[in-house]
Amino acid sequence: MVATYSEVIGNNMDDLFKENGVEFLHPFLPYDQDEFLERELFEIFKEKGFSREAIHIAIDKARKEDVRFKRDIQVQTEKTLKWIQENHRKGIVLAGRPYHLDPEINHGIDKLINSYGMAVLTEDSVYQLADFERPIRVL
Repeated sequence: MVATYSEVIGNNMDDLFKENGVEFLHPFLPYDQDEFLERELFEIFKEKGFSREAIHIAIDKARKEDVRFKRDIQVQTEKTLKWIQENHRKGIVLAGRPYHLDPEINHGIDKLINSYGMAVLTEDSVYQLADFERPIRVL
């Protein structure tokens, strides 16, 4: 579970934020429970003029986009697996934390793997292909 990357950013970039008049908010939010998420976001943003209804609409739109995004990942994964099979190539599941997508952190490891003619897959793109004895949650 990744819960503190924003804390690291806040602690390491605080001076830069202040110099540029940036208010950096990094609350802990209940991402998997919309009722609580809405309540927490409203408490944070009501002073900035956001209504609870606007936050509710934003969460609804975000959830729909999340479904679309995951569907896009699944389509691309199927294409990639087909490419691997048709071209007799190998693929690597590059597992890590979400912040490893940051090019300042990952140092281009995905591009390095691609340069060897291998495909890169993420754990969230292939987890549903396996049978697990217990439920698995991917947030």
